[in-house]
Amino acid sequence: MSTLQQMSISVPGQLSQQSEKLSEIVSIVTEISTTSAEISKISTGVQELQSKFKEGELDKLLSWISPINPHERHHDILSKRLNGTGQWFIQMSLFQDWMGNEKSANSRNGSQVFGCYGKPGAGKSVLCSIVIDHLSQMLKNRSEKACVIWLYCDYQDEAQQTAEKLIGALLKQILHT
Repeated sequence: MSTLQQMSISVPGQLSQQSEKLSEIVSIVTEISTTSAEISKISTGVQELQSKFKEGELDKLLSWISPINPHERHHDILSKRLNGTGQWFIQMSLFQDWMGNEKSANSRNGSQVFGCYGKPGAGKSVLCSIVIDHLSQMLKNRSEKACVIWLYCDYQDEAQQTAEKLIGALLKQILHT
């Protein structure tokens, strides 16, 4: 039984189709994110690029990879978020299960991708920004090499949200790490 079914949330047909398309992108991203050796190679390559490029040239390269800037969007959402907002979500057992928290009674479902969808204005972006900050803070406290990457999709900007640009935006985040 899916998480949405457990929560008694119905999913419209068009959203289900879009979810399938996003699932394909997510599976590609999951494959990329699970290989720490590849991330390490990317990190080494970025260090080499940084030593070869002036700051402006690196910015041009990153802009060429994708015009989408997830960090800018994230900081915009953070500026509108009230302090302490959404902590209930981080403490929720369903979220703790997804994270694989040892304190949680249930076992982890194995997914490293966390998706959030719903009606415009429902607060998905704010909740996702809370999760991003929470995971980023957790990773700062660990010695393992990993990064948190994300996308904020906006129904009003579908033209910018092609598969190539979205994957490029994820790559930009890895390169910036």
